[in-house]
Amino acid sequence: MGWSLRARALRLLRSLALPALALGLAVAFGLGPWSHSDSPPPTLASSVPSSPLSRVVERDTPPPVAPAVPGPAATAYGWTSTFTYPHAVVTVAEAAQLRAAAEAYVQAQTRIYLEAVAKAQEEARRRAEEEARQAYARELAAAVPPPGVAYGPNERWVAVDLARQRAIAFEGGKPVRVALATTGTDGWETPRGEFRIYARIENETMDSLTIGIPRDDPWGYYLEDVSYTQYFVGGVALHYNYWRPDYYFGNVRSSHGCVGLRYDDARFFWDFATQGTRVVVF
Repeated sequence: MGWSLRARALRLLRSLALPALALGLAVAFGLGPWSHSDSPPPTLASSVPSSPLSRVVERDTPPPVAPAVPGPAATAYGWTSTFTYPHAVVTVAEAAQLRAAAEAYVQAQTRIYLEAVAKAQEEARRRAEEEARQAYARELAAAVPPPGVAYGPNERWVAVDLARQRAIAFEGGKPVRVALATTGTDGWETPRGEFRIYARIENETMDSLTIGIPRDDPWGYYLEDVSYTQYFVGGVALHYNYWRPDYYFGNVRSSHGCVGLRYDDARFFWDFATQGTRVVVF
């Protein structure tokens, strides 16, 4: 052999790092084994045309650059099957070890890459959450009662801002919660004025028949498990809305008059309010 297998493998891996990576990918994704021919495998040759390893071929005839080597590795033809490189000759066993080394390298690099991606995603998530917390804190601090509305010093009441699609919980004049909402769409506008919660149903079934719309009508509906429903005028209520996409809240008027909320907000208002709590829609 001349120099040791370990030294030869290290030398080849150093000098042929990218080709070894290509070979490792081929092994990892099941692109082998190589065919018994003097031409490179089409899949690897087409994907890595410039790679020296793409020209590795297992031969059933004596390689022109190496004499027959008798011994345990000898084939039935009396010589050793080899893999030929532009600058080196290795036995089948050595090539298998190089393949394994390349595959291990690819796996290690893949693991490093995936860990880096996961770390970046986690950092991005944390930044987004922090930005959302800061934006919410700014909005809560800026919330004020609507003009002309009187309130007791410690009164718990709810304001619904139709222009900004917000529901705001107040204790006296202090805002304690700002929630993104989706209110009545055109033709089904949420009524403006001062009202009081007159009925609370923790788990409601909503049926468009109760407001005169057939269920099979384009505007019809039959919705079960509508949590934290608090009616404050007619069939109009504060409630959890699970059938609208998240971006609707705070942006799109989409209901038949109700004030739809996301789950955590609907639960907060359920715990915050009670029967008789005032709701001001402006």
